[in-house]
Amino acid sequence: MKNRADIKKAGELVGNLFPESTVALTDSGRSALALAIETLGLQGSRLLLPAYICNVLLPVFEQYNITPFFLDIDPATFKPPKNAYATKLLETVDAVLLVATYGMPIPKEITELLKARGKIVIEDFAHCTLPNTPEKILGDARYYSLAKTLPVASGG
Repeated sequence: MKNRADIKKAGELVGNLFPESTVALTDSGRSALALAIETLGLQGSRLLLPAYICNVLLPVFEQYNITPFFLDIDPATFKPPKNAYATKLLETVDAVLLVATYGMPIPKEITELLKARGKIVIEDFAHCTLPNTPEKILGDARYYSLAKTLPVASGG
């Protein structure tokens, strides 16, 4: 994107896909995660996430004093099995990072289960393409990588 008008137009186009949400463009997925942590007041919290995750997120956890709790993954999908979210460990965390690993969808029932148990849910859709039609976000925050979806320079 070459100028502020292009950035504004991109923000409006992405915003139209999520009419019930606030949309912000950032320079990276790390920045998007940091924005979600700040917006949701998760500094100093305990976060449940898959053991198979991109290590570029770890400095964000350090910056915001996030204590990560890692869930074992299914070696066939590199994602935690559905029953992993029904353990006692869930009771000890404040929030959960759900990752659409390799663009595989996050089962709606997992997000609904976590929300029903009062957990803050951040959805990492960095490896997913943006939807073609407007959609409601089930979690409390979601981030995509525009560079993996649209013909734009690197960024979140």
